[in-house]
Amino acid sequence: MSYVSCGSARAQSAEESLPLKAKRVLEDSGALDRLSRGDIALIKVHMGEKWGFRSLRPKLVRSLVEAIKDMAATPVVGDTTSISLRSNRGTAPGYLEVAWSNGFTPQVIGAPVVILDGLRGLHHVKLKAGRVLGEVEAAAGVLEADFILSVAHFKGHARTGIGGALKNVGVGCLSKTGKARVHLARKPWVKAELCDGCGKCISFCPAGAIELKGGKAEVSEERCLWGCGCWELCKAFSTWSEMHRSNKEMSMAVAEAAKAVLDEFRGKHGFVNYIVDVTLHCDCAPFSDIPATHDIGVVASRDPVAVDKASVDLVNSARAYSPLAESLKVAGPGADKFSALHIYPPTARFSEQGKPSWRTLLEYAEQIGLGSQSYSIAEIL
Repeated sequence: MSYVSCGSARAQSAEESLPLKAKRVLEDSGALDRLSRGDIALIKVHMGEKWGFRSLRPKLVRSLVEAIKDMAATPVVGDTTSISLRSNRGTAPGYLEVAWSNGFTPQVIGAPVVILDGLRGLHHVKLKAGRVLGEVEAAAGVLEADFILSVAHFKGHARTGIGGALKNVGVGCLSKTGKARVHLARKPWVKAELCDGCGKCISFCPAGAIELKGGKAEVSEERCLWGCGCWELCKAFSTWSEMHRSNKEMSMAVAEAAKAVLDEFRGKHGFVNYIVDVTLHCDCAPFSDIPATHDIGVVASRDPVAVDKASVDLVNSARAYSPLAESLKVAGPGADKFSALHIYPPTARFSEQGKPSWRTLLEYAEQIGLGSQSYSIAEIL
């Protein structure tokens, strides 16, 4: 049975404020027990999207930066680029602009803010993975750290049901190629009958994997880097839905990728989930809807499965004071707030690949040895 430390979002004094409480929760959890003096400690976060405002708040990260400094280690705050070179976070310069606009600067955070997979998100190291993935491409900058602390904003996710520690590592620690491998069952292709031979995709592809043959674009599977976003260029390309894995298989892929990355750290890892601003959509969304429940607090553990399971349990055991939860009929205590993802408009279309289920993610993660869904929990004041 794993140990999870938690702290409530309730506060009536400075010492009870969530950033300071989170530092005490982290220290009590044992998540920093394997951190050594002089280590470079990566604090892996998601720094939000351009117009979203309910993602992880910089002040909640700064107190954890200070906890690492207190142990004479060197904290670095970082994330990886998103799938597609055309997205706001698709390159390191683009993502840094988004991060700065959301307050993730060295001056606010108290540590360097870095992008971990290179200028275009293509710098990676191949790792062995499980039966779904076979192998996966981890961001090279992630693996250069001595210690990793996942700090996640806990929320819903259209594919995996939840976004917490497992997804922060199992997707967020990968290069573009790795992210594509986790999400997609196939590489992109061109539908010849829809291609007019304009050549736009040829100049776009950084790998030179697209050529004109007989006046039609054709993708070389061998040279394709898988993740750059050519499919967004025109209607002649395969769609995201046509390429995507089933949601069940993707959940399993996320768990396998997380294990591949964490195995590289040989136990030098910890996990923090902030259960505040719990939206049903993930932080990659270019907007922020109202939360599905009230703010609950923070949890921390050395076990990523336990910390995610505790987060689910705390959300689902709460009486949600939320018009959104009321409208989806999941407001009551004991109601699975994430069970409504298939009818929630921003995420419903992703149910083409199956109803998202956090249970699949956690059960498979436990099965492959990532951690335990059985935990004891203690509240830290």
